[in-house]
Amino acid sequence: MSVTKEKHRATSARNRVDLEGSQPVHFPLGVVRKSKRFRPEHPHKRRHVTVVVRPREGEERILADIERIAFQPPARRHVPDWREFDRRYAASHEDIRKVAAFYESEGLGVVETSRRRRAVTLAGTFEELAGAFGVKFSHYDGPMGRYHSHDNPVAIPRELAGMIEGVLGLSNRPLFARHGTTALASLKTTHPHEVAKIYQFPEHADGRGHALAVICLGGGFHPSDVEAYFALRGGKPPRVTVVELAGTKNDPVPKRELARFANALEHNSFLHGETKQLAQKTIWTIEATMDVELAGSFAPGARIVAYFSPNTERGRFLATSHALAETPRPPSVISCSWGAPESSIPPQVLRVMNRCYQIAALCGVTVCVSSGDSGKTEVNFPASSPYVLACGGTHLRIRNGRTVETVWNETFGGVPMSSSGGYSAFFGRPEWQRKPIARAKGKKNGRGVPDVSAKADLEGGYAILTGQRIIPMGGTSAAAPLWAGLVARLCQKMGKRVGFLNPFFYTRPFRLAVRAICKGDNGRYRAGPGWNPCTGVGTPKGTPLLELLKGKK
Repeated sequence: MSVTKEKHRATSARNRVDLEGSQPVHFPLGVVRKSKRFRPEHPHKRRHVTVVVRPREGEERILADIERIAFQPPARRHVPDWREFDRRYAASHEDIRKVAAFYESEGLGVVETSRRRRAVTLAGTFEELAGAFGVKFSHYDGPMGRYHSHDNPVAIPRELAGMIEGVLGLSNRPLFARHGTTALASLKTTHPHEVAKIYQFPEHADGRGHALAVICLGGGFHPSDVEAYFALRGGKPPRVTVVELAGTKNDPVPKRELARFANALEHNSFLHGETKQLAQKTIWTIEATMDVELAGSFAPGARIVAYFSPNTERGRFLATSHALAETPRPPSVISCSWGAPESSIPPQVLRVMNRCYQIAALCGVTVCVSSGDSGKTEVNFPASSPYVLACGGTHLRIRNGRTVETVWNETFGGVPMSSSGGYSAFFGRPEWQRKPIARAKGKKNGRGVPDVSAKADLEGGYAILTGQRIIPMGGTSAAAPLWAGLVARLCQKMGKRVGFLNPFFYTRPFRLAVRAICKGDNGRYRAGPGWNPCTGVGTPKGTPLLELLKGKK
């Protein structure tokens, strides 16, 4: 390094401050092991980092805008066009210019800038990134393989403090786990259309004219499986568009591997010689296929857009921000079944993604996410964001012609699974939850999870076709695309996007739009009348919900 560069770096370091919440979070001690020396495999390879810039409207104004629309009927809500969006919720030209110029002076390459996504994408070697952001890199060996990360908080220049909301990509730790689970192939299965009928989905509606986005952080699906799935049921497959980001492809495992997995399930055996990576990718393939097939079943007329992005902090932001910036307009609803315990995610990532969900609410985009499948653990993010519709799970069955629903809580293969819920330790309780949740037992003050719920049990799991085999699937990851499909139908019937729904479900009139789940527990909390931390306010009654959103009683 030249003397001039050394002086520049020294001066730059003295004028830096730590970016709030950027201290890295790792797997628990004993689960992760830090390598003594950092030896990158390709030291001269340039890696991408995304700097997330503040929106033009500040936090106070954004929260005021959300409060203003919270209880407005969808027909009265104003949805900004792109011109207004760029004026209010995009980053300013000046902020983007300053951020790009500073890091270019630090020796990084500016790969891309986007005001609408509030992103400056930079490229540099590990050495260049370490100098530009004041971090020290290390290798770690964790339960999902080796990854690199930084050991200390990210340092940013004082003049950009308040302008930069996050720096994503200095760590490639796998951040999110896939919710959803599969059962023995001999179990009875349930058709999505039966469930849609039980939940009173609006008739003569299929989501036509609206897009439903699915966030996929791994795996993939075979288009031929999707075609065969709908042909088997005498239906037309949905239009599916694939968007691949940051080198992540729609990359399903070969069908022979899916067949081996299905055979193992049938015979209640384990796959010997299976690598952890292949087993994980096989599960992710089955579950990505479930997302597409269920979304297409519950909203067969909607255009399904599958966003494939890395399972990292940067990958999560890329998928969501690209969906929200989609032209000519963003999707009406986003479904995501990937989450992780709040404490395992760096605070800056929680804040950056929560901002995305705030902007989605203001733009009329409903975000449906699964609450998780291990009820005894802490709440998961993004379900804990107040601006997403967090979807828990139920056990649904018909007894003597009557619908019976309880909290989803069952064990398969010795593994207990149940609807995750509870109280956020990071996000405060939103105004619309305060009175309803105050009636629930417990003195916690965080955002309550979930908001709603839907069928998740494996005993009568959804029959998913993958690798030319039928595999029963369930979990709260089945509840998220169900609610997303219902939202797409509601949008079609309303003639516009219904947008942010959470506040409505906590009002007295909207009790008619859900079936309260009062029996069962998730291993940590018990269900009861009104909202509960197992199934939220309950499962959908689609047609009454439509009438209430229209303003009819």
